[in-house]
Amino acid sequence: MENLILSKNEFTPSVNFDISSRVLIIEGRCIPEDAHSFFTPIINWISSVFENNRFDKHDEFQLKIFCDYYNSASAKMLVYLFDKVAEIQKGGYNLLVSWHCNIDDPELIDSVNDYTTITDAIIEVKHI
Repeated sequence: MENLILSKNEFTPSVNFDISSRVLIIEGRCIPEDAHSFFTPIINWISSVFENNRFDKHDEFQLKIFCDYYNSASAKMLVYLFDKVAEIQKGGYNLLVSWHCNIDDPELIDSVNDYTTITDAIIEVKHI
């Protein structure tokens, strides 16, 4: 399985999904013109990692998100991403998700908690 690496630009965050370290990082503002095109490879990559039981369910994977702003189109795609995460977590995989938020940004913290409610994904908010 190949890593998924996308460079950050003024509209999209960097994406570094390193299969050997089992750490998946999304970092930066997310305001792509076409959120579907940006998020589809990410969702597909995560799906492919956990399909066909390639990894032991006890192996720990981490998805770390450092995103302080995203647009409404990205918000919709994040629901699809976290639906997939919830499916993986319910399938018994040890996929730990943390969203790193500034403690002074209660709106972002609330929106991250909303994703947990909407999708049943387990997402830990970490204050920075």
